[in-house]
Amino acid sequence: RYAAGAMSEAPPAVIARWCDEEPGGQYRVRERLRERVRVIRQDLLRDPAPNPPYDLVTCRNVIIYFDRPGQGRLMQIFYDALRPGGFLLLGKVETIFGSTRTRLELLDARERLYRKGT
Repeated sequence: RYAAGAMSEAPPAVIARWCDEEPGGQYRVRERLRERVRVIRQDLLRDPAPNPPYDLVTCRNVIIYFDRPGQGRLMQIFYDALRPGGFLLLGKVETIFGSTRTRLELLDARERLYRKGT
């Protein structure tokens, strides 16, 4: 469930398609979308990515909390989890470290969007 304020920047068409308004000004994501999302607990540095390969990996504003060696390990894990042609989306203050820096193509510097080669 989300408070109305949390949905303020979502396009009305997206809200209408995927959410139901509930009493008290809250929105609940519809079951058909919730059943497509899997939430798991995972240690980013120790656990392998579940069920790769992925078309898209997003990691926004998390990498900055790791030291440089940890950041390099995370980048390698994300790289390995992507299928060829897959995308990596980072937070706006984050950057790629380690060997993956030369193995991912920067598509949009402002949005920190990268692509794995095919």
